[in-house]
Amino acid sequence: MSLRIFSCLLLLFCLDIFRHEVLLGAQADSVLSAAQTLVWGPGLETDVVLPARFFFIQAVDGSGTNLTTSPGEKTFEVKIESPAEQFTRIWIQVLDRHDGSFLVRYRMYATYTDLHINVLLNNKHVAQSPFILKGQVYHEGCDCPQTSGSVWEAHMHCPQSFPQIESDLALYAVVDPDRNADEIPKRFGQRQSLCHYTIKDNKVYVQTYGEHVGFRIFMDSILLSITRKVRLPDLEFFVNLGDWPLEKRKPSERIHPIFSWCGSNNTRDIVMPTYDLTESVLETMGRVSLDMLSVQANTGPPWPEKNSTAFWRGRDSRQERLELVKLSRAHPDSINAAFTNFFFFKHDESLYGPLVKHVSFFDFFKYKYQINIDGTVAAYRLPYLLAGNSVVLKQDSGYYEHFYYGLRPWEHYIPVRADMGDLLEKIQWARDHDEEAKQIGLAGQQFARTNLMGNSIFCYYYQLYQGYAKLQVTEPKVREGMELVEQPSDDLFPCSCHRTRQWMSVKCSEVALWISVKKHLVMDKFKAETVKVPFGTKHLDAALCFPSSVTDVHTAVILTHGAGGDMNFKHLVSLAHALASDSFLCLRFTCKGLNLGYRVKAYRAVLDYLKSQQKFAIKHIFVGGRSMGCRAAAALARQLSDESEDAVQGVICLSFPLHPPGQKHVHQQRSEDLRGLPEHMSVLCVSGTEDNMCDRVLFEGMVKEMKAQVEVFWLKGGSHGLTVKGRPEESVLEEVNLHVISWMNKQAA
Repeated sequence: MSLRIFSCLLLLFCLDIFRHEVLLGAQADSVLSAAQTLVWGPGLETDVVLPARFFFIQAVDGSGTNLTTSPGEKTFEVKIESPAEQFTRIWIQVLDRHDGSFLVRYRMYATYTDLHINVLLNNKHVAQSPFILKGQVYHEGCDCPQTSGSVWEAHMHCPQSFPQIESDLALYAVVDPDRNADEIPKRFGQRQSLCHYTIKDNKVYVQTYGEHVGFRIFMDSILLSITRKVRLPDLEFFVNLGDWPLEKRKPSERIHPIFSWCGSNNTRDIVMPTYDLTESVLETMGRVSLDMLSVQANTGPPWPEKNSTAFWRGRDSRQERLELVKLSRAHPDSINAAFTNFFFFKHDESLYGPLVKHVSFFDFFKYKYQINIDGTVAAYRLPYLLAGNSVVLKQDSGYYEHFYYGLRPWEHYIPVRADMGDLLEKIQWARDHDEEAKQIGLAGQQFARTNLMGNSIFCYYYQLYQGYAKLQVTEPKVREGMELVEQPSDDLFPCSCHRTRQWMSVKCSEVALWISVKKHLVMDKFKAETVKVPFGTKHLDAALCFPSSVTDVHTAVILTHGAGGDMNFKHLVSLAHALASDSFLCLRFTCKGLNLGYRVKAYRAVLDYLKSQQKFAIKHIFVGGRSMGCRAAAALARQLSDESEDAVQGVICLSFPLHPPGQKHVHQQRSEDLRGLPEHMSVLCVSGTEDNMCDRVLFEGMVKEMKAQVEVFWLKGGSHGLTVKGRPEESVLEEVNLHVISWMNKQAA
């Protein structure tokens, strides 16, 4: 054999081995990685109470790449248990979204303590699994309202505001419940179906007007559900139970505030989420099969395999629907539209064809193009159509729902003229621009997933009631003829509300009184003394606050200030007194250095000093601070966790400085220690929504990357100094302290 032939054979052999290795490597990378797979969502948080809680799983392979197709609906297993219970009554569903991600939803039928959520891939824990929901985890039927609205909004990740609410309420300078109680029933009560509601001391009262008031059950249900979760302000309002909005007067005339499920361009009603969407939230994993979670797992075949025909089914509740069906009969290759029922018009089979059987809503998504056309008012199916992975062809309409403010034509849907005259043209455009149409559909889907989930619906109702209550100029009253809407009994699985056992149960209306009383009583509950903490050749100024009976002290908190401050910063002093009044020891100290490494060394010296104090039987230590001080605390906690798992139990971050003002690009560097805290560590972050050193979107993105168990409280309107424009400083301090105390009690439970 010649040398040339031998060399060629050797080269081919080496290339074959190389190709084999590459294929093996690619195959290895495509294998799902339990460590790199992502898990996140509100269902992993103790305080997000929903009828059905939910979270997400994103499958990630060994190379760190997100999967974009389904790895199989049985890929992940989810188990939820409570160490305190032998059995848990929790129904779990893992829904394959067919895009590489999964939606896990679970409905609890009882309240449990310290839920452990295990997410498994081939019997291996995924990401930071098990996820531990510490403290009392309440089920939907538990009557345990959060007393602080801003705390509840932060837990629910509510947006700052909803444009539709601001637009609706802007029409009213004031609201007079006394005048409305007299005038609205006279004007609308005879011919319309109305409910007159009063919320008083977080209890629901109602009086009905008109004959057809069966839809009252939807309003009763959402009001009872909300008041079990958060304390509503006292308010009095009227709800229209019919389809059509009622208030047709011009804004220049004396208009009456009427709450309706739908709005229009020529009426002035205040819009709420539709009864259909509301019920689907309340009855998820209950009476309904179509909801904003179930639809995400039933989106039909992949886009290339969908039928390129526009699809519609429904009843004859609008003239344009008749025209649509006639158009479909003339162009069956482009439109598949048919009636399932006739109610409003005469059924002429020669014009509209025969009635067809109902089609499962999930089967709609076998088609690429979904037609959304008004019925009596706006078509209430739109949220579910958007949540699928088809593209919506939406009729231009004078009617709107609560979320239309955020929808953009050609971004979230393809617009069609009100008379449907350009429908065929728009269908042909979608066919000619297949990729663009697909992307519009995906953008609509993302809009629905972001804005129309259960927590968003609760946030909308709450902020609407809050905003309306602020406009009232006379006291809401339980009027003659009103009846109490009772909370449903839950005798089989009652819950014990921790807020009735802790000082957090103080009513918002009593906070000012509590502050004044506390000033006289608080010093009897704890002792305070100044100390000098050895630090190299120097000493650090420090102050100890501890309960009067030192035998009751088992948990300590160390706090320090931000750059340029000292331990006498008012927020730190107030929090230290509050902690000591609730059986915690608090040691705060001053360190003037601006070098982070220097401050961490000082913090360690203070920790060592505290451990040396034999008169206190300290078992658990939490470290914290405000601004730069909490950066030092996080850095120390990370260092100590490498040395001993039990060195510190948690970190409290007040106004974490994620970035300097206007320099958001440094947020990764600033948050390195927080992200590096281990899984067993508990972290509480308190920040203001207006903090110019902590962008909320960046911060919440950082929280998702953390391995530790994190709770975040957003102080509404709060600055970096945790001040709120228009609010007394004492009430802000009280709200922050209450939240920290509550969190500490959960850690100590």
